[in-house]
Amino acid sequence: MHEIILRKTEYLGFSHIVNKEHSNLFGKIRRISIQGSVDNVLESINNSKIRSVSVFNVDRMRNSFMTRLVLDFKLIKVLDFENGPIEYLPEGVGNLFHLHYLSVKNTKVKVLPKSIGKLLNLKTLNLKHSLVTELPSEINNLKKLRYLLVYRFDRSGNYEYVKIPKGFGLLLDLQKLGFVEANFEVLRELRKLRHMRKLGVRLKTGNGKDLCACIANMEKLESLIVQSTSRDGVLDIESMASPPHCLQRLYLTGNMKKLPDWIFKLKCIIRISLNLSGLTDDPIRVLQTLPNLLDLRLWDTCHDNNFISKKIGFHN
Repeated sequence: MHEIILRKTEYLGFSHIVNKEHSNLFGKIRRISIQGSVDNVLESINNSKIRSVSVFNVDRMRNSFMTRLVLDFKLIKVLDFENGPIEYLPEGVGNLFHLHYLSVKNTKVKVLPKSIGKLLNLKTLNLKHSLVTELPSEINNLKKLRYLLVYRFDRSGNYEYVKIPKGFGLLLDLQKLGFVEANFEVLRELRKLRHMRKLGVRLKTGNGKDLCACIANMEKLESLIVQSTSRDGVLDIESMASPPHCLQRLYLTGNMKKLPDWIFKLKCIIRISLNLSGLTDDPIRVLQTLPNLLDLRLWDTCHDNNFISKKIGFHN
């Protein structure tokens, strides 16, 4: 089936693979998938108006390749360097005015060039598991940005957070943001982002009410991840009179005596994951009443055997 798909994509001109066996390309080429090596790739597509470039299993990528790619192919809409052997993005990437998608996921890129603020049509910026620790303030110019993924894991498996610049509340089209540290300044910006669908935050103690106020504004929110700064850190997220009615996935990590009452109102919720210490109330009593819950995950949450020995009344 994979071979059939590859032949079809080339026959229809949808995408072309470039590797040692397929290095000579002819005809109208718009999307290329570079596999194994980037040597002589640009020469083979010199007269093409490439729109999409993806790399797979490439061991080495010269600086000259990166520089020429962004210099000679101004119509590129997709640049996917995921798992690629790159350590930087050239300043010239800001000249790719038509760029919609940029991924340096799982690369050694440490700094984003300030010219990234010129990518006014960018919709997705994927920095997951890269070495970027801080976003430039120019990111606030990207008014069409919808998906901003800016986290990685440390050796212990915990999230490490990227510093977000002041003023990112100007990104009014943002729909997915993860993960950010929810201090007072960040929460003030989050209140402006009413189109959010997926949000992941690490909550500092004392900011629970402000976070609840932000979430209440996000009427389209479908997925919410809230972690305290440590598993014993208190999650104070009870003060939400009206949670987003579209919420389908909820992940909570921290210290909490009882589940918030607003969880009763989550009629569309299908997945809940809890990693909570300090619970003194039986979470099953609350969760079994949710009409559409399909997936329940409890991580070191129920410490009383009586919690799981009682009669379960889940609808599904």
